[in-house]
Amino acid sequence: MLQTRLLRSKFQGGIVGSAVGSALGAPFKGLSPDDLDLEPWSLEMIDGRYTCDVKAMMGITESLIEHGGFDGGDAAHRFKTNINSSKKFSVGSVGAYPWMRDGAPWGAADRGLLDRGDPNGNNATASMTAFGLFYYDDLAALREVCLAFGSIIRLHELALEGAMIQAYAVALSVERMPWGGMDPMDLVEEVEGLTGHPLYRDRLRAVKRFLNSPQDKREIIKVLGNSMEPLDSAPTALYCALSKIESFEAAVSYAVGLGGYTDIIAAMTGAISGVLHCLEDIPYRWRTRLEGIDHLSDLADKLLKARESSGAAGHSPTSRDNPWGAGS
Repeated sequence: MLQTRLLRSKFQGGIVGSAVGSALGAPFKGLSPDDLDLEPWSLEMIDGRYTCDVKAMMGITESLIEHGGFDGGDAAHRFKTNINSSKKFSVGSVGAYPWMRDGAPWGAADRGLLDRGDPNGNNATASMTAFGLFYYDDLAALREVCLAFGSIIRLHELALEGAMIQAYAVALSVERMPWGGMDPMDLVEEVEGLTGHPLYRDRLRAVKRFLNSPQDKREIIKVLGNSMEPLDSAPTALYCALSKIESFEAAVSYAVGLGGYTDIIAAMTGAISGVLHCLEDIPYRWRTRLEGIDHLSDLADKLLKARESSGAAGHSPTSRDNPWGAGS
């Protein structure tokens, strides 16, 4: 059982770490490693604003706090509301939402989901930090919640599996202490054991190979990817966090240095590394320039309080009934 003080620092590390990663990566989105390697550089906070992916995570966090656990309708409503309306909604067709409001059961909205959903579901993947923290000690409940949430927002199977990998990585990091001789390979193997999709299992095996035998950035990108697709970002973020286990700064700097979708990959890396290393390891110079740092810290504290008040196993969905009452 973790001490409350340490658990608080880990929850704050996950929420704040994700936002820090997003804000650090956003200005470099779309650049290649060659662009970033043109001259030596030290990663600094150019603009403390984080992207809609973190705002989506904040919406899910607020829902967990208010309901003391997972409320599918409210979580999906806040998630959708917090996604920037000017950006393409990348988690799948928004057509599921009217179906849910009309009283259809969860299963009706996801009929045909795995064939029709959009695999580029990074908004959902990056926002899974909140679920991973809340259900950190009940992986069965965490899986059930992720599956239910994926059904409501109509995630493609690849996007859903990527989201679950991020949630598992965050959850499994809560009770690990990198300063106590943690073996990164153990964490990857645990995540792999919880992963069913063969494409993701292949990527996670590649993560283990690279941890055993580090390669240059080009090889990492070639095999693991750095694109917007969860298949090309969730395993990559896990590798960034664990290959640079020495510090939060090293992990997020490496994630940004890979180029590509730097905001999303750095946000996911920041969440995992922030939980592993705790809030105190996130450089103060980055935290002080982050937009809404006090609000983010407060959300993390309230999430932990809601988690502790909810009981040992949190609050997982118990039926397939329409959950839209609170979120409509």
